[in-house]
Amino acid sequence: QLQPLDAAGNAGELTPMLDFTVAGAAPQAPAITGVYDDAGGNIQPNQPTKDATPTLEGTATLGTEVTVYEVSAEGERVVVGSVAVDGKGQWSISTQNLSDGTHNLIATATDGAGQESVATGAYPVSIDTVAPDQPAPAQVIDQVGDKKGALVSGETTDDATPEFKGEGEAGATVTVYDGTTVIGTTTIGGDGQWSLTPATGLSQGEHSVTVTLTDKAGNVSAPSEALPFSVGTE
Repeated sequence: QLQPLDAAGNAGELTPMLDFTVAGAAPQAPAITGVYDDAGGNIQPNQPTKDATPTLEGTATLGTEVTVYEVSAEGERVVVGSVAVDGKGQWSISTQNLSDGTHNLIATATDGAGQESVATGAYPVSIDTVAPDQPAPAQVIDQVGDKKGALVSGETTDDATPEFKGEGEAGATVTVYDGTTVIGTTTIGGDGQWSLTPATGLSQGEHSVTVTLTDKAGNVSAPSEALPFSVGTE
């Protein structure tokens, strides 16, 4: 309260009570300790993920609220989530739905007086929700006997471990199936080519081979059309 005094020392009426709080310094910047997908996998900076609402976890000053922003190349901030820090100084935020592409995420902490901390460094998250295109049927290459080369649909081979080969998105994982059984997996090279020879020989009789592609974000393509052939080595 305040009370006026005149030159003669006469006191006037007290003013109404004025409540205020000394805020002190702004809170320290929070820390982002991890970014996770919906399967609990740890998303490293710039690592592609198919989860468009990744979860950020971290630590911050008790009593503050953490806000996560996406920062544009021009420095503009857009809020993608906020949460109160728990009693252990920890926080966790699942972002709003993010579009495909790279998003630079930062976090700040704000205290009860409205003072906002400096931001964390940017954590780049790459969203990719688009599956690879359906691959073409695998080529099946006979490598033994008098007749060698690519098999045509329905042909019989005397090679129980033929080479399977094809092409697709560089860096994607190829899974080769015989019906519903996985024959093997391999990674497509930088030239877009892949090749796989089964570790175990195929059984005598009919086979139907398909392939799928899984990109670095975990998106799986539709299976290729089947290539039927038979193994007859006896």
